[in-house]
This record gives sequence, structure tokens and C-alpha cells, in this order.
Amino acid sequence: MAISNLILIYGTEPYLIDKEIERVRAELSREGGAEAELVYIDADELTAQQLLEQLDFSPLFALERVVVIRRPSWLGKTRRKASKVEQLVEGLAAFLSEPIPGQVVIFTAEEDVSSHPLMKKLGKAVHKVACVRPNPQGLETWVKQLAAALNQPLAPPVAKMLASSGQDMYYLQRLLEKLSLQKSPEMITEQDVAEELDQQIETSVFKLTDALLNRRSREALKAYYQLLRQGGQPTFFLYMIIRQFMLLGKVKHFSQEGMHQAAIAKATGARDFAVKRLLSAASQYSWDELKRCFELFLQADINLKSSGRDGKIVLEALIIEVCGQGRRR
Repeated sequence: MAISNLILIYGTEPYLIDKEIERVRAELSREGGAEAELVYIDADELTAQQLLEQLDFSPLFALERVVVIRRPSWLGKTRRKASKVEQLVEGLAAFLSEPIPGQVVIFTAEEDVSSHPLMKKLGKAVHKVACVRPNPQGLETWVKQLAAALNQPLAPPVAKMLASSGQDMYYLQRLLEKLSLQKSPEMITEQDVAEELDQQIETSVFKLTDALLNRRSREALKAYYQLLRQGGQPTFFLYMIIRQFMLLGKVKHFSQEGMHQAAIAKATGARDFAVKRLLSAASQYSWDELKRCFELFLQADINLKSSGRDGKIVLEALIIEVCGQGRRR
């Protein structure tokens, strides 16, 4: 099957988009009998004339080439003057309407921009490819395949834990490769993954756990909804919440034993700033309230794993219940 000279690849997962670009280049190389050149163009830094000059290809030094115009701003909402965008569109449409043999031009975007004037003018000449992030089950399978390729054993829950972390696929690939270098031939455990994930997602999950620890329901729900929009999974959020409340219990216990902040940090392995934050939150919870929180966590875990309930609603109800305890004193 012949490769289209014009391709639109769109999606929010850079890993999948780059894999598709690699696939196109490999196919073009096979057809041409030599490795195709790969060229990236930052179209936002060029005038219309400069862009056309970059696209004007004469196969003197490379028989085939793939040109990638990565996420040009003018394919979406842009601050450029309408007249300049229109001039760019007209020039590109006229130039690209007559394909250059041996050259494939790829546009990338975060969403389907078929309604853009340029795409409308090019019409059926543009081949569209949607790069959709796999669902949690598909992502879990992908993680297992990566591990198998690395000949790296995983503890049973690790693949699911990574798949539900909300991290992009490039991050997951790099994390798995890093852990494999550290652990191989030993098995990667949940603890290994948790320690690495904490370092990367602490800033994004921090708002949720901090608001929850301090019973600020409005802030906690706002942070929760934001994390959901970023692709995070309720099962992973629950895991992180439980970890923070377990640490809260340890900090509360050591504080009541008369230990100072530095000693508590050393005993728990937590950072000083985290211990300071938890010491402040610990005073808001009695031991009975902490016990009730863990009862709620257990029930939420059961509901997520075996009841068939919507996980988003389960976590939302949990946040409201935990934050509401302080008002029932």
C-alpha cells in the first residue's frame, strides 16, 4: 500500500505520535530501498515564504524524506493576525496540492483539526491518523510487553499500578527502563514504583492530599477533578491518599512520644517539609477519627475493586466523607 504524501497525526500522547512517525519513515525507507531522511520543522518560527522554502525538496542527496511540522500553533487557536494565517494557508495549500515524489509531509496536533481551512483545502489528499491513549487495561498490557522486552520480572500489581498512575507513556517507559537497570534480575516491587512515582507526581497529587489532610473539601475536590482531567485513575489516588494518612498516623504517634521534627523525619524516612506539614494536620485528627478514615479507605477499596461502582464517584464520596468528619465533632 502506497504511503500518503500528506498525513495528519493527532493525539495527546507524544509517545504514540512519535511511534507513528517512525512507522511511516520505516515504510518509506523500505519502499525506496534506502533510509529516508527525517526532518523536523518549527513552523511557528518561520514566515510563510521560509516554510515553503523548507518544504521545497530536491532529491539530490537523499532519495526519500519525511518532513514533520510539529504542532504548529496556526492549526489551532493562534494570536497571529488572520490575514497572515490566511496567507500561510493559501501558500501551503497551493504548494502541497502537487506532491513532491519521495517526500512525505506530516502535520501533528493534539486534536483532530480536519475543520481547519488548510485541511479543508487539502481535502482527501490528507491521510488522518488518530493516536489514542490506551484504556487502563490496554496500558497495563503495554507495560507488561515493555517489561518482557527488557526481560524484567514485575510483581503482580506493578503493571496495574503504573497503568493507573496517570503518567504519559514516555515517562512510564523511562521509569521502567530505570528500574530495570537498578533491579535486574530481581523483581520490581510496588515499593520500588511508589518511591519513584512519589518523586514525580508529588507536586500534582500534593494539592489533593494536602487539602484532604486539612479537611478543605472544596480545594480537595477541585484538585481531584483536575487530576481526572489529566488522565489519572481513582485507584491510584486512593493508594496515594492511604500512604499519606499512614504517614500522618506515624507522625502523630512519634509527636505524642515527644520526638522533634528532625527525629520524626529520620524515623519515618519522610522529608522535613512533609513532616512539618503533617504535624500541623495531625492535631486536627483524634485517633478515633483516623480509625474511621481507614475504615472509609477500606470500603472505598472494596467498592473500586469488586462492586462495579463508578470509581470517580467512589473517590468523590470518600473525599466528602473524610473532609466532613471535622464538622461533626
